This record gives sequence, structure tokens and C-alpha cells, in this order.
Amino acid sequence: MTQIADCGLNQISSGSNTTYWILVGPQGVSVNTGPVTPSCGVINGLQIDSGSTCCSNNGETWIVIPITGASGGSQFTIVDVNDVGFTVELYIGCGFLVQRSTGTTTFDFESNCEDFYIRLSEGSSCGEWSFMQMEIPQCSNASTDCNAAQQIAQPVTNSGVSSCLTGCNAFICRSEGQGPCGVNMVWFEVSTDTDASLVKITFTGIEGEFILIEDHCTSFNNFPCTSFTEGDVIELAVNGNASYFIAVSSDEPSTDFEICVETEIQSSFCSESELIPTRPDNNLGNPEGPYCPGEKVMFTYTLDFTINPMGIANNCQWLQAIIPSIGAGWDLVACPIEVQGPESGWFWLPEGNV
Repeated sequence: MTQIADCGLNQISSGSNTTYWILVGPQGVSVNTGPVTPSCGVINGLQIDSGSTCCSNNGETWIVIPITGASGGSQFTIVDVNDVGFTVELYIGCGFLVQRSTGTTTFDFESNCEDFYIRLSEGSSCGEWSFMQMEIPQCSNASTDCNAAQQIAQPVTNSGVSSCLTGCNAFICRSEGQGPCGVNMVWFEVSTDTDASLVKITFTGIEGEFILIEDHCTSFNNFPCTSFTEGDVIELAVNGNASYFIAVSSDEPSTDFEICVETEIQSSFCSESELIPTRPDNNLGNPEGPYCPGEKVMFTYTLDFTINPMGIANNCQWLQAIIPSIGAGWDLVACPIEVQGPESGWFWLPEGNV
């Protein structure tokens, strides 16, 4: 056994048909078996080129294609000129194999955003290959930055008319930290008028995920991504005279899609309550009365209050207090209300303190 690396961080070139032993200490080990330095046929940029696997000592040829975010997608064609059946492997980034083909004709693949590595391995014998790369540009009318979102015209509330905009997210490289949803994500902005309390959003030509946030681009991680399919009518509560940012993403990029926004006025109930009277001194009497002089009547008030994050559902504010209104005819000296209830952590405050 021969030691080829000492303790510490090491990068080791491995050989074919060779067994290696790795001694792992408390720091752990990371092994990368992805692309190595190309031995033949390096290609930089968009061009047509050719070569041969015969120029490599180990029967392999690596083709490296640097891709920047601005270049969008790429389509590759590898032709096995001599029909020797070599293996073609396509990697995105360092070591992430996405497709393998053993072919005598062509090999096509489309992707975006990271460098590509193509490995040609010898088949029955070494042979010639030809290579062609074609750029697929990303959308020119798309914004991957929330702070530079595409503007949708302000809809007129209750007009029944939607404001629509054509969008595109084909081969979009999302910048780090620019959104919480999936890939191929683009941003839109729309403002509401004074009367708006409900927004309806529809998409045509795309399905995926979206998110709606209010006023600024810094808090989108506090809101959930929502899945949608083409034609869905998505209804969300909004505030009047506010700006909203919409992020749209999809696993399958659409070259062109349409987003439409309509606003309406809608009343929203934040609470549901129930007041139930009971007559402990007269179980057979009608709970609604009339009541007898001196009779004790118990009233139980139950309140369910809905609280939602901003931009989701009814946008209700937090409940602050409940103020009972007791009419004439009730003896509050014999049964003072301040010594009765409430439960669940609630308590009475003197009149005028709320």
C-alpha cells in the first residue's frame, strides 16, 4: 500500500481500475468524482468544433463550455463521426451528471445557468467526434430582481376589467437570495387603488408557484409559496393604495405567458360569535325569556377570531378587547360582572381604560 496524500485538505487525481483506501478522521471527507482537467478538445464559447478520442491516453475527452447567467440556455449536439459507439456524459457544474447517452448519431440537451462539462469515453475503439453548441437566449422582457420588477398597470377596482401583462421566464438564472420559490423565477409589481380590498390573479400559458408580498422586497421569506395551474383564479386580500410584488416560477419554463390582475371591494368577517343564555333557576323556561323577577340568568359569549399574515386571507388585525353592553333591568349589585369570567387568560379592565 502506497500513501499518496497526508492529513488535511487534498485534491487527488485518480486512475482507472484502481482501488483507494481513505482514512476518515473527525473532520470527515468529501470526494468529488466529477469532471477533471480536460485532456483534449477544450471548447470555450459558442462555436462548431471537432476532435478525436484517440488523442487521449485513457480514451477520454473532456469538453468544457463556460456558461454565464446572461447566456440563457444551450443546445448541444455531439456526433459520433466514425460510429464507434463512445459514451457521452453531460454534467452541469462540477460532478452533477444529468444525462448519459451511448450513441452513433447525436446527443441533444438544453439547460442553463452553470458551466457544462461533456465527457466522451471510448467505445469499441477511439474515433472522431464533432460538436455544435447553439445558444438559446433568456427572455429579454423578464426581471429576476424584485427591486426592478415588471410593472403591471393599476387595475380599477370593481370595473370588471383586468390589467394584463405578457411575461417570460425561459432559461432564467435566479440570483442568490432573490426569492423563495422555485427556479426560472421572475418578478412583477402592481399597485392598488383606494377601494381595493381583494385581488384576483390568473395565469395563462404557465403553471408553477407564485408569492405575493406587500410594499417591499425584503420580507418574502415570511410568506408561503402557492402552487397554481393555468387558468386558476387566485383570490387574496389586499390593502388600498399599496404596492404588491408577485414572484412567478415554474420547473418547466414558458417562453411566453400572461399574468392578469383584477381588484374588487369585498367585505371580510374577522370573527364569528355566539351569545347563549341559560336559566339555572328555571330549566324549563324559554332561554330567550321573558325572565322572572329576581331570577338568575347565565350568558355565555363565545368568540372565534381569525388572524392571518399580511397579504393572506382577510388581513384582520389582532383583537384588542370586548366591551359588554348591559341594559336596564339587570341587578349588577347582586351579580357584579367584574367577579365573573372571563376565561382563557382574559380579564376585566375598569370602564374608560380601553
